[in-house]
Amino acid sequence: MSEEQTVDVREIRRIIRVLERLSELAKQASRHGTLRDGQAYAIQQYNAILAALAAQGIEPPSYFPPITEEAGMGAVGFGSAQLAEYLSEFAEVETAGNE
Repeated sequence: MSEEQTVDVREIRRIIRVLERLSELAKQASRHGTLRDGQAYAIQQYNAILAALAAQGIEPPSYFPPITEEAGMGAVGFGSAQLAEYLSEFAEVETAGNE
């Protein structure tokens, strides 16, 4: 595995952890009605992650659209969990293919 590929897989794993945490926070916020002032930031962060992935040449399929500003924390949680799962498989394939 080249050093550049190692960095990419490590970054994907970091993104997965961020998405998993974002999903957890969004679920808590949806259940308890908390963190409403963080909703705009959560949406912004999810969309920034999609853009960062695209900049690295990793473009998730169109069934992972950006989250609209009007969406709630439930959408953030659902989208984050789904994208983390998708990227987990991507990271596993990249790691296995480069060993």
